[in-house]
Amino acid sequence: MSVRVYYHLSQYVSHCVAGTNAVSALRKAGVELVDSPQAADVIIVHDEPSVYPSWSTRYAGIKRLVAYCVWEAVVLPEQYRRNLLGFDRVWTCTPFSAQAFQDAGFVNVDVVPHVVPPHAPSDDDVAFMRERIGYRPDVRYFYTIVDSINPRKNFSTLLHVFTSTLGRDPNVRLIVKQYREPWDVGSLPNVVDVSEHLSKGEMQALHEVGDVYISAHHAEAWGLPLSEAMAAGNPVIATGFSGNMFFMNDENSFPVRYHETSVSDAMLRAVPLFTPDMRWGNIDEGHLAYLLRKVSRGRIPAGLPRAARKEMQRFSPRSVGMLMKNLLDLLHAPST
Repeated sequence: MSVRVYYHLSQYVSHCVAGTNAVSALRKAGVELVDSPQAADVIIVHDEPSVYPSWSTRYAGIKRLVAYCVWEAVVLPEQYRRNLLGFDRVWTCTPFSAQAFQDAGFVNVDVVPHVVPPHAPSDDDVAFMRERIGYRPDVRYFYTIVDSINPRKNFSTLLHVFTSTLGRDPNVRLIVKQYREPWDVGSLPNVVDVSEHLSKGEMQALHEVGDVYISAHHAEAWGLPLSEAMAAGNPVIATGFSGNMFFMNDENSFPVRYHETSVSDAMLRAVPLFTPDMRWGNIDEGHLAYLLRKVSRGRIPAGLPRAARKEMQRFSPRSVGMLMKNLLDLLHAPST
């Protein structure tokens, strides 16, 4: 009998995007998805750790429980360790994230990558995005998609390095797509602010219209916009640290040098899950500036776009869907 799965999905933006893609991949792999946890053999909880105890209290020992859970720093928070008790498996998106769970003593960890859907924007969405940014064919468009108020994204450093390096170049722009609580960046030189809501199709169009994706993040469990940009064949310039290095390398992107350091006081205040013993990467601003200048002059290896698209095929709905199906079948198999 095939396994029946209930997938609980958080509404937090990155969880929602990743989880929606995972659900679609499960369906395509032939997994039976049910509408209630009571009807399921396996329950997948794709949410923040604060909700895990409510699931394990009700269903541990009755249903198989899987937590789809990610972490961005080197040390796992105590709340994660405590709240994951009662779950049969932990799924996480990259070996970097998995290492934090394993170092905390978890032996039931599987790397289940995020699904990277095919890049297929509509002509109407591309036309909208070109009009929205005042597209000019003679301009090279760098772009970033960022939660501005999250210190982990290191948005202020990205803006500083870009404007000081390319702010006076008439043939360069930086498109900034912000969400949650956007900063006022419209007055910065060569910066195009896009803070309104964009549909899924319009976001794909942003990857089509943009030329080069940039991120100065301190740490990512994965980095969804980076993988989406690579699926579009765009060069990605990003901190060469954390989960994004599962799919970035010198052949398919531009990893930026960094040094490892303790997380900032701003991060400790913003998200109390972070503690002073945790570490992340601090981008080398000089190397970032060098790569911005290099790419702005068109010095991009001819094979890089193809290599980026090929790398993303590893994470197709079919590939990840079959991986999840196999893991679920193993979990549901009778004990011998």
